[in-house]
Amino acid sequence: MFGIFVIVEGLFSLAATYYAAKARQRWWTVLLRGLVEIAVGIIVLVWPGITALALLFLIAAWALISGIIEVVGAFSSAVKPYRALLAISGVISIIIGILLFSWPVGGAVAIVWLIGIYAIVIGILLFIFSFDVRKATKAA
Repeated sequence: MFGIFVIVEGLFSLAATYYAAKARQRWWTVLLRGLVEIAVGIIVLVWPGITALALLFLIAAWALISGIIEVVGAFSSAVKPYRALLAISGVISIIIGILLFSWPVGGAVAIVWLIGIYAIVIGILLFIFSFDVRKATKAA
């Protein structure tokens, strides 16, 4: 879906190039953006595995960096009762980041499972919520 979205966005950017040139604005930046978007879309569609792996590494980097920042923040935080919680949260984020870098395939599978579990739980909650909304609508 992302690959198709980016290609369509790139096509719209290419079309906008014409209007930018006509309005005597910087059209070459719009053209460059459109070409890059189309290239990225094609890469995502042709090599979805590499794209997924790159996203996994971004998530791993985010977990690692945010964990380090949380640990540092725990030692410099003015709110003393929450220092331990912030430090624990940071250590967990660091561990997750290291694990994702160490075992990217296992991490990708785990992320897919987490998204699946999340979707099921949210689906059940929204289904239950729909009965409350229906009841409230009838009462109104």
